[in-house]
Amino acid sequence: MHGRPSRRSSGGRRGQPPQQPQNPTSHLQNPINPTQNPGFTPPPQQVSSSAVFRPQNSRDMLESIDRAVGKARYELSAAGENVSAWKVAQSALLMLKVDSWDSLGFQMQQVPSLNLLMLTEAKINAFIHCFVGVQTITSLYDMEVAICKKEKIEQFEELGLGPLLRHPLVLHYFAVKSDTTKVFKITSRETISLLSEFMDTSDNKRFSPEEILDFIVKKRSAASKEDLGIRIHSVGNYISAIRKAKKLEKKSVKGFEKKIDAISTNSAISMLPNEVSNLLEDELSVDNNLKIFITTWREACRKHTVTEVLDMMLRYNNTKALKKKEIKKINKIKSMFSLYPLSVLLNVAVSSIKYGMWDSMYDTFQTGSLTDNCPENVSIDVEQITKDEPKMKDPPVITEHIVEHTQSK
Repeated sequence: MHGRPSRRSSGGRRGQPPQQPQNPTSHLQNPINPTQNPGFTPPPQQVSSSAVFRPQNSRDMLESIDRAVGKARYELSAAGENVSAWKVAQSALLMLKVDSWDSLGFQMQQVPSLNLLMLTEAKINAFIHCFVGVQTITSLYDMEVAICKKEKIEQFEELGLGPLLRHPLVLHYFAVKSDTTKVFKITSRETISLLSEFMDTSDNKRFSPEEILDFIVKKRSAASKEDLGIRIHSVGNYISAIRKAKKLEKKSVKGFEKKIDAISTNSAISMLPNEVSNLLEDELSVDNNLKIFITTWREACRKHTVTEVLDMMLRYNNTKALKKKEIKKINKIKSMFSLYPLSVLLNVAVSSIKYGMWDSMYDTFQTGSLTDNCPENVSIDVEQITKDEPKMKDPPVITEHIVEHTQSK
């Protein structure tokens, strides 16, 4: 059997060429090509899986990842979907055509835009949990307003997390329909007010949240309970507080009505005799009081200025030295009579007494008829106020008053 190789693993038969020894440097010629070197097994080497995707400049790679994250976030937001760090990260991997973040050689927190998104998402999630957990009756509208106020923004969408109605926690806590596009504008305060109104119309002592929501739907003309965006976790405390408040209100109203009735009854009893007696007293005393007044102040009005007469009238009943409080009170009254129209009234009163106009009027009261003793043309000049007296604003001068009296028939 010439030419057939031996099946033995070592050596060759006589007359056949021996096997050529392997080249000891053959692994250097093709170190990574096993097909050209079938007899060589390279030693195991620890090569990072990221070495294939990571370029020599890591900054360029990070910027490329950051741009992919920004684009993914924008596309999710433009599509009206909820934007989360996980969704954005997965979309960015598809854009970069890699399977995992380990292949990129960076952690998610190392990408600036993705890290910012993670912080924002965590902050809003914590706020929603706390807001809903504290308030047993709350509205989605109130929560949106609170978030915007805290973050100092106008609309929730400015956070870059997509629509509020698509947020996972909103879908979890509020029974919002998937086709709802706008948050219903109703506050928690309005909800509690409608709860109080519902209690007035219902005879039941216990109410379920569904009954309350049905009542609110009718009152606010909403399409359904889900459109309201109201979460009622418990109403027991609110119902108890409303009932106590209504009892106190009824008690206060009854007490007030009793006081009003008592006051009106006493007034009706006491007012009628007083009014009648006052009218009689006025008719009987008007002549006597007028006569005493003119007699007392006629000479003072003729000899003194308007300001001096006012000062004498204010000090008429004070024979002792005035105290500071009394002086202050007098000065306050003087300042009042220095303003229009009290200044004119004072000038008219003093000047009419000074020039005898009240004498003729007094005679008419006494005789029951008018006389022609009053001069037809009277010119009255009021004296100027001295420097020591409080100054009045431009005391008026009364000139050419024509008083015409005709006898009554």
